[in-house]
Amino acid sequence: MGWLIDPDDKSIFVFQTQQTPRVYKADLSNNETPQETLPILDKIELYLTANKIFSW
Repeated sequence: MGWLIDPDDKSIFVFQTQQTPRVYKADLSNNETPQETLPILDKIELYLTANKIFSW
């Protein structure tokens, strides 16, 4: 698994084995709409969204 983070576009491309890459975009103007949690390696208890990453 790999992430490619594009700070200019506020997007994260997620690459996983034998899957089509997915794009997760931050929407910092709307923090009330729930965002999908980014995939994380197994056994790592971390729950991140694109908004969380780009709001740091």
